[in-house]
Amino acid sequence: MKKIAMIIGGAMLASTQATAQTVDFTGRFCFKAISQACIAEGWGPNTCFTSRFRPANTASNGPTTRVSMFGDGYATSFLQSSGTPLGATFKSAIGTRIGSSGQQFQSTWRFTAVNSNTGTNFSQARAVYVTGIIRNWDDIRNCEITFEMAAVRKP
Repeated sequence: MKKIAMIIGGAMLASTQATAQTVDFTGRFCFKAISQACIAEGWGPNTCFTSRFRPANTASNGPTTRVSMFGDGYATSFLQSSGTPLGATFKSAIGTRIGSSGQQFQSTWRFTAVNSNTGTNFSQARAVYVTGIIRNWDDIRNCEITFEMAAVRKP
């Protein structure tokens, strides 16, 4: 009887783990245009990072939209607590940067376009292409970047 309970319990755990997987996309995040305030702080046009994108309300991702960028000696991440930044309205996002120290800051962003082989049904998408705008990049006042991100589904 104990063996049967262990087998059933193990099967239920495996089933739960399979459905609890998150949907992440990894790729490249690149600046397409930046404001003078960003340039004054040392950021340049055509800056690129390795990226990770976790869309909201997909599989077990939960309500947050997250984009993280990883560079040489620098990382930053943006988190919107619920919903999607896709649309004409800028949404609030919490930025976190890590370089010589770590810091959180307030930012706003919006995705101007999201394309994938399944539209915005990210649970089945193999790849995504996102364009958008982030204001207050790196906690720099009046620093606005226009970006594009191309990423493939992380296995």
